[in-house]
Amino acid sequence: MDFHTLREYRLADFTLRYPHNEKSGRIGLELFPTALTNNLVPRRTGLAGSPPALVIDSLAQVKIVGDPYPGAFAQGHTMRNSPSVDAFKYDSQSVEQNGDKTTILTVLKASEHTASSIGSHGMRAMPQRRL
Repeated sequence: MDFHTLREYRLADFTLRYPHNEKSGRIGLELFPTALTNNLVPRRTGLAGSPPALVIDSLAQVKIVGDPYPGAFAQGHTMRNSPSVDAFKYDSQSVEQNGDKTTILTVLKASEHTASSIGSHGMRAMPQRRL
């Protein structure tokens, strides 16, 4: 399995989990009610044959002008999984606390571009848990 949980944060009654694929550099986001954590079904580690059991959907979906359309699906009406998405890799993540506001900043970098994804949560943060 090429992915692991990079970090997990509990904010109010929700949990944010950041799955990371070290091989591709892709990072995603899973959001679920903390009270239902024990009801989550564990991910399969693989399937017989192809495709893989889990492909992480990138936290940031970008499309740079000139990118070909991904498989000609949606005729350009989506940015999902454009070639630019594969170019952006996880670089760093930081957390800022300001009163009852928590901001999680995740930075993705590519050779020519930098994208940052900011998650601001206007809720009281619970103690953080790092896996």
